[in-house]
Amino acid sequence: MVEKRMSSFVYMNPTKIIFGDNQIEKLPSLIPNESKILLLSGEKSAEESGVLSRIRDELLEYEVFEFKGIRANPEVSILNQAVKLVN
Repeated sequence: MVEKRMSSFVYMNPTKIIFGDNQIEKLPSLIPNESKILLLSGEKSAEESGVLSRIRDELLEYEVFEFKGIRANPEVSILNQAVKLVN
């Protein structure tokens, strides 16, 4: 019998997720000044619901790059296209 061992690795996920009412208004206090922002969105719902408009309004003081049309479980190549907007 061959013994299977787990590979060694380090995983770091420094993501802060904030839930609840009126959280969009807190965005400027959560993002460092001079930050570039990559705003990813799906097909339609975020725009149609007004959420993207509210986010844009809160981020007027930042350099914001938008990439629309992200589908569920996107391929890395699609996300790399989005990152190229910022670089």
